[in-house]
Amino acid sequence: EVKSRLLSPSEFEREASNLLDRFEMAVTKLKDSNEGLEITRHPASGGSEAVDEASDPSSMPHGGQLSIKVASNGDMYWAGGTYWLSIDARAGIVRLQSPLSGNFTYIYDPSSREWVGTEDGHRLIGMFTRDWIRQNNGVPDI
Repeated sequence: EVKSRLLSPSEFEREASNLLDRFEMAVTKLKDSNEGLEITRHPASGGSEAVDEASDPSSMPHGGQLSIKVASNGDMYWAGGTYWLSIDARAGIVRLQSPLSGNFTYIYDPSSREWVGTEDGHRLIGMFTRDWIRQNNGVPDI
């Protein structure tokens, strides 16, 4: 398991916000080649009191989120879905929910300047890019 190198709260906020900015810009550039793509930036929220695993991620407490809703491309095995990037400032992590690969938790590694998976050290940008190119047009330049 990857251990977090502690960032100050302000450093974490800066890096996490920058990550969402980079994703938002990269995917927005691909809107013209991906019909039905919906990109929404959600400001920080305290969320609702009762949250369970089946809840819409936007109802959970977070320090900012980006949702990227992808329409079906006509493939009978792909009905579309929504990617969620969520900041959890209290825990110092970012979560990715992918309609293809599932849920992952990431910490920022200042030495590599990358967000890495807490379970196995994989790179967040690599995971998202692999999922994206399997079902969408273009390669996001994150």
